[in-house]
Amino acid sequence: MNWQRRLGLWTLGSIPDAPAPLVQVLEARGAVLEWPVDAPVDQPPAITVTDPAEADWLWQLIGEPAHVALLTGPAGDDPIAVSVAWQHPLIVLLRKAAHGLWLRTWWPTSPRDGIAALPAGELDAELAEVVAEVDDIVDDELLPRLTPQPVATRADYALAASGRASAPADRVIASGTAAMAWQGVPGGVIDAGEQPVRWTVDAAPRVVVRIMVHTTNEPGPLLAGLAVSVRLPPGEAVSTVLDAAGTAEVELPISAAEAWAADWDSLQVVVGTEVAEEAGMRARVRDLARGRRRIIDAISYRAEADDDY
Repeated sequence: MNWQRRLGLWTLGSIPDAPAPLVQVLEARGAVLEWPVDAPVDQPPAITVTDPAEADWLWQLIGEPAHVALLTGPAGDDPIAVSVAWQHPLIVLLRKAAHGLWLRTWWPTSPRDGIAALPAGELDAELAEVVAEVDDIVDDELLPRLTPQPVATRADYALAASGRASAPADRVIASGTAAMAWQGVPGGVIDAGEQPVRWTVDAAPRVVVRIMVHTTNEPGPLLAGLAVSVRLPPGEAVSTVLDAAGTAEVELPISAAEAWAADWDSLQVVVGTEVAEEAGMRARVRDLARGRRRIIDAISYRAEADDDY
């Protein structure tokens, strides 16, 4: 293997070229470790060294010769060939820490798709135990970020699945749904199903687009103020924000007659930050989550098997 310069930093291994939900990341002291989300549990991580002096633990993972080669290699950007002695028990432990952080951030809770939320308190408690085993390696700022998150109840799931009231049916001239980029919204708040955004249009007397997002549990403050953008081509986008209930209204600058003649299939609704994200990636993560419920391996957390739904 080679130590190689990438964007000015030394790297070892193939850095995953994938969007964030498909990569498990662990911030270590002076280095970042990355794995594809579906990599074998003992696959070595890709390593990016951010501070060689702080990453004084690195020999424990890759062996002393490979670590020394990084510290004493050529001053330029030429690759440094090394023989790496991977320590597989440590790989698995670090991977489990990265997996736990991924579960907290990217677990695709979806009442409509039957993917239950993970019990956050149980997950955080076990993750803290795992991180404590590598406290000489993991970034000191990691544990303070482990804070409780809301957990969906059976009643919440029934509420989310049934939806909430929208505009009266006799006023609606068009309706539809929209996808949402996971990387553009807070995690664990909006249903991770593929079409969590509902919209309706009425024109009596103003042309108003009403938006409602399916949530993972009771709507709350994390939704309030989340950006919403609505565009009916060829017109300009009109922006607003969600309220705490996950709803919003946008008035479009067109007449009622124009609304009745409009092509509402072309309506574009963006919730959160606009991010280029493929639906296939989200489907892959949902499939992976369902699969995690059925297996126990070296990186499994107790919370993953705690599925009452």
